Order: sequence, then C-alpha cells, then structure tokens
Amino acid sequence: MTKVGIIVPFFGKPDETQIRFLEWLGNPRTAQKFRALGIDKNDVDPTLGRPKDVLVDGLKFGKKVRKGAFIQRAVMHQKYLRDPDYYVCIDGEGIPFDNILKILEHLITLPVLGVLACRKNNLGLGNSNREIVERFELFILSKIFNTELFDGQCGCWGFRKRFLNASKLEGEFFEIELDFLIKLLMLGREIGFLPVDITRDPKDVPTFKSSDHKEKLEFICRILKRGKQEIEGFANAFEKEYGEKYGKLPSQYKKYINNLEYKPLGVRIICTGTCDFCPHKTT
Repeated sequence: MTKVGIIVPFFGKPDETQIRFLEWLGNPRTAQKFRALGIDKNDVDPTLGRPKDVLVDGLKFGKKVRKGAFIQRAVMHQKYLRDPDYYVCIDGEGIPFDNILKILEHLITLPVLGVLACRKNNLGLGNSNREIVERFELFILSKIFNTELFDGQCGCWGFRKRFLNASKLEGEFFEIELDFLIKLLMLGREIGFLPVDITRDPKDVPTFKSSDHKEKLEFICRILKRGKQEIEGFANAFEKEYGEKYGKLPSQYKKYINNLEYKPLGVRIICTGTCDFCPHKTT
C-alpha cells in the first residue's frame, strides 16, 4: 500500500481553485492514472487551504500564515496522521494538477530523493526583474554545490518520506522551495527535474513583492553561512558571465546585497607558538 500526501496552498481565487482541484482528484481518469503508479486513490491524502485561512483540514493557523509555514505544518500534520510514502506540494494557480502524477512517477521510478518542476525559459513568468534574481539565486547554489541547476522555485515539487528523516523544512514564505532545493543539495542525493508549462491568469494579482527577494537573500546567507562579501562576489561573477544574456541585477536588489547584515560565525585560531619569530605566539 503506497500512501501519498498532497499539499495545495491556494492563492488568487481559493474557492475556484479548490473546486478545480477536487474535480481533478475525483475524475475517474485521475484515479486510473494513480492506479497505474500502484496507488489507490483512497490512499491519497490532500491538505488544501489558503495561507490566510484560520482553519484548514483540522489545522489551526493564525490570521495570516505565510506560504512556507503553511506547507511546513501541513507536511508534519500529514506525517503524524498518515505517514505518507511520498509528498507532493503544488501551488493552486497556473500549474496543471496532472504534474502531481508526473512528480510521483519520477519519485517511484527514479533513484531520486526529491523532484522539482522546471519552468524552462520562463522563470519570471513575465517579470524580468524576478527572473534575473531567481537565475542569480540558482547561480549561487550552482557555484557552491558545483552543479547545474535549471529551476526549482515554481511551486511544484515532491519528495520521498526519507527526506524528512534526514532533514527538515525551515522556509517561512517564498523561500520554501529554495529551502527544499538547498536541503537536497546538502544531502548529496540525485535530484530529478520535471519540465512544466505554467500559465497565469492575467487577472490574477501576484502576491510576490520586491521585498520578498530580500527575505530569500537573507535566508540563503543564513542557511549556507555566507556573508556580504561572498554574495557581492557572486553578483559580480553572475553579471560578468550572464549580464549580456539576462541583464544586470535590479538596483533595488543590489541595495539588499549592500545592506546584508548576516555574518557567518568566525573561527578562533590558537597557535602553539613553536616558531621562534612567530607573531602569533601565545606564550
């Protein structure tokens, strides 16, 4: 018996999205696709809700709960109740729900601990500044972990339950996908990428703000213990390598870098002072 937990945080129009998701889940073709993966639909446990909801599927939240906090609590709630073999998180807008099945197929058939969707060449979904910044964030991780990263922040991702035994999610808001990607890289396991096509309703008002870039940047510094000078070095290298292709980092984002306050813990070196002319003798 294979159990699956699905977390769907809603943005935009939650009522319409919930109806659309439940229609997808209740469609006989969806049940057939689950069976093809060896999963009974009765063993699929969804947690649906909107981060501003007060009560979601038995979970009590405050008046406003950030996206990352919502996902964290929903994952732990499912782990406590059903302990699923696989977890899939997918945002309620723009991403076809059939990608849940594709994520599961990758997790079941490939030797990967986690799978992330890839927006191909449309990382910013029409927002050029956001696309440049997200490419820079991936650039930092690519350099630190010596690997090529395509995406990982579009709100569609999944993992085996072993991930929760080896690590935990900490991201509180939009950095939740970055958090998941970084934790996978830290574990040194194979990562699967799934190409997806995302559409956005022109009437939808994005909840992402410029200041959210600042929170993500500070999160990267804290989780990877990187200081201002290192981030500035990455920014210079990124613009030198990709400036002509993608453009320069937004001026406001450079101000965020310049105002970084996080400082990695220093290490104190104690020299035994055995050299005759060593200036660091302790005695």
